[in-house]
Order: sequence, then structure tokens, then C-alpha cells
Amino acid sequence: MIKITPNPTYSTPVTVELPGDNGRVEKVVFTAVFRRLTISEIEDIHKRLAGPTVDADGTADTTVATLNDDELVRDVMVGWKDVQGDDGQQLEFNDANLTALLQIFPVRPTLVRKFFETISNARAKN
Repeated sequence: MIKITPNPTYSTPVTVELPGDNGRVEKVVFTAVFRRLTISEIEDIHKRLAGPTVDADGTADTTVATLNDDELVRDVMVGWKDVQGDDGQQLEFNDANLTALLQIFPVRPTLVRKFFETISNARAKN
């Protein structure tokens, strides 16, 4: 059974492969909480990622705002679990902590892939 008003968020595990010493990879896992988007919002994201279109006369359509990976994550991610500070304590989800997390490579591209994976799987299963 499906509800007309589903839960506004969903959680998914994210595995980040951090480069380590001697060519090794350290796998770390945390849970990302994403906003549940409508079809219209997903379509808007795809348009914004594609960037402005160019008319036949070479004029760019500037009515479509572009979207980069950082903006996408900030738009769709609304929380997390299992993200710790240097002291081992759980970090609160806020803009400053999200900024710090997104500066760790390859967290940002991993989150973007995971987000699209979750909406792609939802589409494929329906």
C-alpha cells in the first residue's frame, strides 16, 4: 500500500572509500538522510544539472539556474547519523559541519552518486 503523503525523508547508508597509506583504501560508513523529492523536483534537478540550453541563434537560456554537486547535496541532504568529530562524539547536522564533511574527498561525489542511486532504484522498482 502507498500513502499519498509519504515520509518527507529517507535514510540510506553511504560507504566512502578514503585513500589511505600504501595504496590502501579505508571504507567508512555513515547514514545520510535525504529529502523525499517529488517528480517535479527531480525533473528540475536534472534540468539544472544539464545547464542552460542554447537556442538556434546561439543565445543561452538563462532562465534555468545551474546546479553543482555542492548545491545538490545541500538541497537534498537534511541529516545524518554516525558522523563524528575529532573527539569521537556525534556531530550535529548543520551547515558548518556539512561544509567540513564535504571538504573530505571523495565524500561529495559519493553522496551525489548515492542520492541518484536511491532515486534511480526507486524509479526502477516502480
